[in-house]
Amino acid sequence: MKEQQGGEIKLQVQVTASPQNAAARVVLWTGATLLITILVGLIWWTLRPAPSSLLDGSTRPSTDREVNDQFNLAFRFLAVQNDIPLARRTSERAIALDPNFAPAHLQHALFTVIEFFAGYTNDSKLLLEAEEEVHRAEPKVSDTDGLLLNAKTAVYLSQGRLDRIPFAKLEDFSRQGGDPTWLAILRMLGGQTDESMKLLRGWLERRPLDNPARMFMGELLRSKGDTTNAIRFLERTLQQGPRHMTPALYLSLAYLDAGQPNQARALLLRMRPEFEKNYLWRHAWAILLAAGGKHNEASQFMDEENLKFARFAWTVWSSTADFYTL
Repeated sequence: MKEQQGGEIKLQVQVTASPQNAAARVVLWTGATLLITILVGLIWWTLRPAPSSLLDGSTRPSTDREVNDQFNLAFRFLAVQNDIPLARRTSERAIALDPNFAPAHLQHALFTVIEFFAGYTNDSKLLLEAEEEVHRAEPKVSDTDGLLLNAKTAVYLSQGRLDRIPFAKLEDFSRQGGDPTWLAILRMLGGQTDESMKLLRGWLERRPLDNPARMFMGELLRSKGDTTNAIRFLERTLQQGPRHMTPALYLSLAYLDAGQPNQARALLLRMRPEFEKNYLWRHAWAILLAAGGKHNEASQFMDEENLKFARFAWTVWSSTADFYTL
């Protein structure tokens, strides 16, 4: 349409959208929006923060990073600081955050048994509860999972049910680079000292801050009569994790073997304020008294409650025999 105003001609064009054009635009915008959504999702999936890996290296992480962090902290408290009660409480924190996370339950069961072995309690019902916790978590992980193998070993060793310990799978786990400490313990209890030391030495070369392995290495050296190196290993263990009575027991025995009862006495007196009610401390103190000829006093510490603990705790089987020999 033309319109003339003051000698100028203006051209006006009126376009009317057809229903077909409007529908095409809707389809175009819908497709574009869907494509953008897919692209954004792909970018997020590619760049999303991955779940933190687990320190034991054998279990699938939780989708919750905080659960993984608590799980890893618990292992740090055990392996580096030797603070067993703190390690167990931290695993309980991981369970509270994700009750369905099977590795945290296996970890908690394992730490419960370790806390028993370390002399904090002689309540054998805790060992049965730990076994039940392992059974509930077992179907949710692979039967070759390292944490499952370690938890089952700890539970069945405490119960004396050695036929239930998964020896072959534990050996495979160790050969594939897994923590060999529990396998070394079994070898040690079976009198295979050299094999046990080889396992622990190799692990310490890769993980020099692993304190449980260092502690058992010290005890193995003591059992072979190498008290000088046993004392060196065990003193280093306590330097790194001073709040742990098991290496203190082994070190006090090494001092006695080396003819240094004053050092053993000084060590146990230093540990006494925190550990006087701990069964390992009472065990070590009873042996020290017996070695000094104070048999009546020694019997007061090696009482029925302590012997109840000793029935389940392999950590004191040999030293209990030493006590009665004295």
